[in-house]
Amino acid sequence: MNSKNEQTQRAEVIVGWLNRLWAHYRGKADPAQRVTSDNFNAMAHEVQNFTAGLCDYPPEIIDQAFSAHLLSSRWMPKLAEIRELAEASRLSGQHQEDEYRAWESLCMALKHESPAGPMPCFHDQTIPQVINDLGGWRHVALRDSVELQTFVRKEFLHRYKALTQSRLTQQLLQRSSQTAGLLSGCQAGSTNRLQQR
Repeated sequence: MNSKNEQTQRAEVIVGWLNRLWAHYRGKADPAQRVTSDNFNAMAHEVQNFTAGLCDYPPEIIDQAFSAHLLSSRWMPKLAEIRELAEASRLSGQHQEDEYRAWESLCMALKHESPAGPMPCFHDQTIPQVINDLGGWRHVALRDSVELQTFVRKEFLHRYKALTQSRLTQQLLQRSSQTAGLLSGCQAGSTNRLQQR
C-alpha cells in the first residue's frame, strides 16, 4: 500500500470513528453535527490532532483501537487513550505473528538438532519455556511427525500465546498502575494545596 493511500485511509478511519463517537457520546445524530471527510469544521482540531498523533499506526490498528474504546469507555476518547489501545492491538497482532515464527524456529531446530543433545538456543526466550512446559526438549524432539504437526503444534501455539499474553497484560497493568500513581500524586498535591488555603 502506498503511503498517500494509507494516509487517506487513516484519515477516513479517524474521521469515521470521531463522527460515530461524537454522535454516540454527545447524543447528536444530526447530520449537521457530524464530521465528514469533506467538511470537518466542527472537529477540525481534533481530527488534525488524532491524524498526526496516530500517523505511526496502520488504519486497521486505529480501527481496532477506536472499536475497543467504544466498548470499554463512557467518555469521548483522548488521543493518549487511543494510542494506548492501538499499541496494545499492535502488540497483540505481533504476538500472533510471533507464535507462528516461534513454531517455525522449533521445527527448524527439530530438523537440525539431536534429540539426545541439549536444548538448542533460541532468540525468543519464550520458546524454551514452552518446550519445558511440553515435557522438555527430548520429549518434544522424539515425537513423530504426525504427532508434532497435530497435538504438539496445537499445544505449543496455545502455551506460547498464553505466556506472551500474560506478559502483555503485566506490561499494560504496570503502565496503568504507574499512571494511577501519577494521578494520585497529583490529587494528593491538589488536596494539600486546598488544605493550606
